[in-house]
Parts: sequence; C-alpha cells; structure tokens
Amino acid sequence: MSTPAARRMLSLAGMSWSFDTASDRLAELCLLKVSNDTIRSVSEQEGQVAAEWIAKSSVPTEVFQRASGDAEFYSDGVTVNTTEGWRDLRLNVMARREAGLPVTPGQWQQAGGCCPSPACGWPGRRWRRAISRGGGGGGWPGSWGWSMTST
Repeated sequence: MSTPAARRMLSLAGMSWSFDTASDRLAELCLLKVSNDTIRSVSEQEGQVAAEWIAKSSVPTEVFQRASGDAEFYSDGVTVNTTEGWRDLRLNVMARREAGLPVTPGQWQQAGGCCPSPACGWPGRRWRRAISRGGGGGGWPGSWGWSMTST
C-alpha cells in the first residue's frame, strides 16, 4: 500500500473502526484485502506525519484564529488493556462554535435537560436523553455549563 489514496483509505478505516473491523469493512466495501496489522501500521505512520505537520505548520493556528464562535476545549480519556499492558488514551479538542439562543432553566428541563444543580449526573441517563433529543435547544453549550455549576 504505497499510493497516497490507499494510505488515506487505510488511515480513515483505522480511525473509524477497530483495526480488525476496518480490515473486514475494506474487504466488504472495497474488495480490498489488507490485514489489521497493515492498517495499524499505516494509521500510526500517517498519525506521526499529521502530528509533525500540526507541530510545525502555522495553518492550524491561523484557521482557528479566523474561525468564528467561542473557543471551547474538550478532553476525554480512557484506560485500555492492550497487548503491551494498560495504556491511557486521551483525546483533546480545541474548537470554536457559535453560541445558540439562550434558554431558561424551565425550557432546558422541558427539553429533557438536567436539573439546574450540581447534583445533576454527568453523563447520566437524563443527559444522554437530552443529547438524543438534540440537547437543550439553542442554549447548548451555555445551558449545560449553567446546569452543571449552578446551585
């Protein structure tokens, strides 16, 4: 797999599914037989290329500065058992998003959002239900921040 298009396809499959599943899906959808180990190797190589580009290039910073909306930072992590032992995996995202229309606590609750108190569970059952209904209306994420910190 040395063509840029093939490497891109393997990387996309490797980011979308487990490497085993990516191998199966590429065989089913593209009639491309490639091992999960090859998908892993290409994905990791392309990931290193992307990381180096992000570290050296001014483009990501310039694009972020030109983007409209409020800056937001998300971070999530998980510990997984790999063939090499337990590893921590972390995803950090810096993004900009336009704020929606504000909502009152009553409107948020009617939409299935959390109660307006710090006791509101996250990501509890009510929160998942609110997301599946499209969040708390136009107030996302402002309502979420309020409902998680207000007393």
